[in-house]
Amino acid sequence: MKTLFIIMLVLPGMVWAQQKTFLPRNVNHQAKNNQIPAISGDGRTMIFSTDYSNTGAWVLEVTSYKSGHWQDPKEITALDPMRLNNIGGYFLDNTGEAIWFSSRKPDGLGGYDIWVTTKGSSGWGRPHNPGKPLNSSQNEGDPSISPDKQMLYFMRCDKITDESAKGCQLYVSERNKGRGARWKEPQMLPSKLNVGNSLTPRILSDNKTLIFASDRPGGKGGLDLWMSTNEAEGWTDPVNLAYANTPGDDRFITMSLRTEQAFITRTNKTGYKAIAQLSVPEQYRPKDVIMMMGKVVDEQGTPHSLDIRINNQTTGKLEARVISDKNTGTFVAVLTEGSRYEITYEDRSGKLAFLTQLVNVEQLTNSRRKRPEVVLTTIKPGAAFNLGGVAFDTTSNTISASSNFEMLRLARLMKQHPDLHFHLEVYQENYKEDSIQYPWLTEVRYDSIRIMLPPIEVDSMTTPQKDSLLTEMNDSLGATTLADTTIASAYQARMSGVDSIETWHKVPVYHNNRTPLYAETLRQQLLSKGLPENSFTATPMGVIPKQQKPNVVFVNGVAIVVRIE
Repeated sequence: MKTLFIIMLVLPGMVWAQQKTFLPRNVNHQAKNNQIPAISGDGRTMIFSTDYSNTGAWVLEVTSYKSGHWQDPKEITALDPMRLNNIGGYFLDNTGEAIWFSSRKPDGLGGYDIWVTTKGSSGWGRPHNPGKPLNSSQNEGDPSISPDKQMLYFMRCDKITDESAKGCQLYVSERNKGRGARWKEPQMLPSKLNVGNSLTPRILSDNKTLIFASDRPGGKGGLDLWMSTNEAEGWTDPVNLAYANTPGDDRFITMSLRTEQAFITRTNKTGYKAIAQLSVPEQYRPKDVIMMMGKVVDEQGTPHSLDIRINNQTTGKLEARVISDKNTGTFVAVLTEGSRYEITYEDRSGKLAFLTQLVNVEQLTNSRRKRPEVVLTTIKPGAAFNLGGVAFDTTSNTISASSNFEMLRLARLMKQHPDLHFHLEVYQENYKEDSIQYPWLTEVRYDSIRIMLPPIEVDSMTTPQKDSLLTEMNDSLGATTLADTTIASAYQARMSGVDSIETWHKVPVYHNNRTPLYAETLRQQLLSKGLPENSFTATPMGVIPKQQKPNVVFVNGVAIVVRIE
């Protein structure tokens, strides 16, 4: 027993890796095979294959997670066995409202093609083939769309059958945001990912981590699951998912936004395939994220299609560019832990004011969803909006390099409305002053103050030789003056008293009100971008009134409100 106990201590990973929990019986149909789960990004919807059907053929079922329980699954009839002829080659998108899959259908472009079906008010719709350049005369399969719907990962193979694929390599295509085809020409992923037979890519909720299957060297046997992350420098070297792999073929795994749990296929004690839940060791988990599943509207609630850019201020790179849906205004953006982000919503037609938000996600305790409704202002006289992307240095009137993009956006908008006048109001959040010049008190003004000097003696009769007035009187009155006690007493009372001297002094007052300098900097910025001087004004407003504070956006203690006249 002692020896066994030591072995268990040395190999905790092997013992722990085998721990699993099978989903309840209403999902794992008894005496039937249930396999290859695919879960939505929000973790509320799951699809899977099962032979629990009238004919015993594989069908696709869907279940939802409500009130802490998986609900009874229902068959997705839009994907009948005739269409579902690549078992496991399906992927549920982040919202759980679209299924991307691969199928060999007569109305395709080649062998196996990529297809998609979306969920509407009446259920799952008729599958749609996205066409070229995603599909070709070759075999495309196992598609996986990124959470923000901008990238599509898939495999292109020499041969695909119902349950296997050979000679496969991994590809990615970017959604085309301009005119023409919806997707750009697919690009093969780097060679470090395409070693051997590489297939079934699955992009995770952080929009960066890719899990795929491969028979590359270094695995446990057959096909193994591997993981790579798309960092600023490119894709990292693939890491074997030892906690999930077995000596056999391991090809499918799925995770939601909460990546501490994964779902996979395992064999239960009765010998049937069943859906199991695994705990993911921390070193294999992607970073936590904020999943922004938002909507863009104007003041009347009308949805708009806008250009949404997510700039990573930590790395200085454009993280993603998303176009909100023209019919619903909806969008998905992913913010990964460890960075500061600038999110800009811009209507390139100029009908709406742009909006810039700064979001700090340097530290997250767990992944979560946000559903913001972004309301943009219609450009017209009387309207006002904030400049949220201009940051001044805390001790000068210098703006950051990234602020130049915000000024370019403003200049572009102003040029689209030459008939309007734009008034920039510059506010400061806090005001401080002191008679001592601290580093943060960079400005100075001078106050005049009245100073009363200390009382001084005017004169004294006891020193008549120093008293010019008394000497003059002595001269005029002759020798009798000194003998005249009445005159002597009167002058002594007057000349031996005290007096005060009043004077005015200029004293420096050091303060931090730099709004005049900020306003001038903004004026020079707009002039340098070709704006006529009579098309705008920039006014220093000082400290913002308390009642106005909730309506403005401060960046480094400075708020800029643009009013349209």
